[in-house]
Amino acid sequence: MIQTMQKFNLGACMISLIGLLAGWSAVNAQDQTVNVGSTYNYSTAVSITGSTFTWNVTGGTNGTHFSYTPSNTSTQAIQWLQTGTYTIQVTEVSPQGCVNPSAPQTFQVQVAPVPTIQFATTSSAACSGAPNTNLTLNLAFTGTVVYPVVVNYTIDGTPYTRTINSGTTISLGSEANILENLTATDVTRVIVITSATSHGANYTIGTNSTYNYTVYATPQLNPITHN
Repeated sequence: MIQTMQKFNLGACMISLIGLLAGWSAVNAQDQTVNVGSTYNYSTAVSITGSTFTWNVTGGTNGTHFSYTPSNTSTQAIQWLQTGTYTIQVTEVSPQGCVNPSAPQTFQVQVAPVPTIQFATTSSAACSGAPNTNLTLNLAFTGTVVYPVVVNYTIDGTPYTRTINSGTTISLGSEANILENLTATDVTRVIVITSATSHGANYTIGTNSTYNYTVYATPQLNPITHN
């Protein structure tokens, strides 16, 4: 009879491992690659109301290779400081002090150096185009790119921001009607990449950070004369 009660209490107290794994995989389904200097919020679902959580990062030293203040909640912010491969673990503890009966759920984070971003070419020219239309330019990356990448740039000194979710092109300029020139004089727009980030990691700006886009003069409609 005593053995039966012990089994019953253990079963009532155990956290559902299936629930814990399902909650984790819903947010972090696989290992990930990040850039040095980036910050991510990791989370898992709460399987028992009132539970606390223990987060642990291995493979380096907190404050040197990565930085985080241990949280007892289901969410943990971690900043990655140095290149390496690290493992994140999380354990849920119920209000009664019970833990999931197997090893904590883990996955690896590969931290890569920040890449270099610049324009693939630095100039082009065309006749006047339609207003409120983007100018699409090719970018060149060196290193591991982690999307989304937020690119800050200026057009003739005025700052703008665009987000790149994939690929190596950036569409910009509709804010400044960059394609349009209805004057009789060629206009050169100067586009400068000022910064780029991925989850707060500052990318290195390459030497080809300035792009000159020339919009040729538009023939003016003059009246027809006769002698």
